Amino acid sequence: MATELAKSVASIYQLATNENPGAVIAQVQFNGENFDEWAQALRSALLVKKKFGFVEGSVTKPKTDAPEYEDWVSVTSMVSLWILNTVEPKIRRTLMNKEDPHELWKEIKDRFSEGNGPRFQEIKAELAACRQGKIGCKCDLNVQLEKKREEDRIHQFLLGLDNDVFGSVRASIISTEPMPNMNQGEVH
Repeated sequence: MATELAKSVASIYQLATNENPGAVIAQVQFNGENFDEWAQALRSALLVKKKFGFVEGSVTKPKTDAPEYEDWVSVTSMVSLWILNTVEPKIRRTLMNKEDPHELWKEIKDRFSEGNGPRFQEIKAELAACRQGKIGCKCDLNVQLEKKREEDRIHQFLLGLDNDVFGSVRASIISTEPMPNMNQGEVH
């Protein structure tokens, strides 16, 4: 058990000989507007390298006197550089003060990811701006939709009637084809 844990911990801190600080590990470069695409590409690349734990915070900083402390410093520096290498230079300059990959990731996410609220508002604005233009509708879809809404209003009204008093009237109205509309006022 202890040997398995030691192997697992060793693999977390292990860097391959071909991994270097100048490597660009994801093909998507972050430009300030593509956070989701960039984050997914970077996350995948770091998962492959078994280093995403440093970014998400599940690999925590050991005590300075712990045997793995130097390895932790080395790997966190490497992961931070990998992240920065996938960020456009103008944005990278504003992030250089973050050395811990977890803090760096959080800073980028806080600054550039869109929460659901703003994105939802943006989508609603885009939908509100949609216009059909000059092309008209040649089908009777609006008529069918209005008929369906009218039937729904009638059913809703009938559900509100006392069954003991109006049960037979309700049954008569429901069985009528076509269903009378609310404005008719009487059922034949």
